[in-house]
Amino acid sequence: MASFDPLDPQSVPPEFTKESTDWLAIFNPRVPRQMDVQLAARFVHDGVICSVKFSADGSLLAVGSDGVVLLYDLVNGAKITCPFESAECDSRSKPNHVRAVTISPDGTLLVAGTEDNLIRVFSIVSFNMTHIHTLAAHTSEVYALSFSASGSILASASGDRTIKIWSIVRDGDETKVVKKYNLQHSLSQSDSNAGFASDSDSVDGSKIAFTSVAIDSSERYVVAGSLDGIVRVWDLSVSQVPPTHNNDGESLSSNVTPSLHLKGHTDSIYGVLFISTSSYSADFGIVSASLDRTLKVWDVRTEGRGEGECVKTLIGHKDSILALSCTSSGRELRLASGSRDGSVRVWDLRKGEPMFGVVGHRDTVTMASCSLLGAEIVKYAYGDIRYFEVLYGPTSDSHCMALLPRPWRKTLVQAWK
Repeated sequence: MASFDPLDPQSVPPEFTKESTDWLAIFNPRVPRQMDVQLAARFVHDGVICSVKFSADGSLLAVGSDGVVLLYDLVNGAKITCPFESAECDSRSKPNHVRAVTISPDGTLLVAGTEDNLIRVFSIVSFNMTHIHTLAAHTSEVYALSFSASGSILASASGDRTIKIWSIVRDGDETKVVKKYNLQHSLSQSDSNAGFASDSDSVDGSKIAFTSVAIDSSERYVVAGSLDGIVRVWDLSVSQVPPTHNNDGESLSSNVTPSLHLKGHTDSIYGVLFISTSSYSADFGIVSASLDRTLKVWDVRTEGRGEGECVKTLIGHKDSILALSCTSSGRELRLASGSRDGSVRVWDLRKGEPMFGVVGHRDTVTMASCSLLGAEIVKYAYGDIRYFEVLYGPTSDSHCMALLPRPWRKTLVQAWK
């Protein structure tokens, strides 16, 4: 028997919907409606949009396209376009999509991961971008990037079945990026029987390309999602071999295998993140998003050999979930998920309820991320980026969001074909 979907447009009363020409907002009738959604701006692009990311303060928006990174100042609408050469300079007819972008917490660095296996680091000074480093450590496409909360560590996830951990070293005006750890999957017997992958799939590693990565607030744990449907957690403090360095200061990085495997999804995982947990028996929480159309919330204990338990499964999307992000304010914990069904849903994670959804009349939503201000959502297709404001409060009054940097709004960005 199919479960009831509170965001089903066929059953939601009209007063809980808001429709425009090519998007529809649906609000959960079971949740007191203290929000509204409105289109604030549009950014038009000729090329494919592959990735987006807000800065931590919500003032900047980074966009990854084909061979170019764009940076928007959301306060005054200014834009920087920063093209770069592909590693295959003699073959620019081949696309070099920017699969991942991220901005350091202090807003001074933008990092882009591309299909030519490289990671490019740009400095941001007075809304000017300068290319300062190219990191060539991966042997396949770079699919995901994540900064730690302090900005001192960067994680990169790749189709080469590794996670690289980079140390960001500031020396006056100079920024150095040094590889510190090489996180690998393990091919233990427990792995070969895990998830939905067959023994042969796991043993040869063909389904263990990493698609998503996150670093916890203590900078000790790293979580990653992969094509084999398993969530892997690494404890960087238990590395048996300390990293060594060559004469140029580059780390010869020690290899670390996962300390924990979380199994429960039945298809590939395309989003992972750390969250705080209200459980007294757990050290932290993890959320994962999968092609199996579900989101799973895990409580993780690190004592002894470590263990994880799935405490919630969120359902409602009609197709694969390709994007995931989260934001919090006080005890409120909001999760944004983007799906191939053309929608993004914003969830109250404590209650396990969807608060509202934004549905496109066409196309897939393949990227979602949240900042302290809210969430941005982008669809991987040719088209324009639409920048939405989500207004909160019984009458959308500003005082209702007093704990947020911009207390009167959260934001959504969505790109449509």
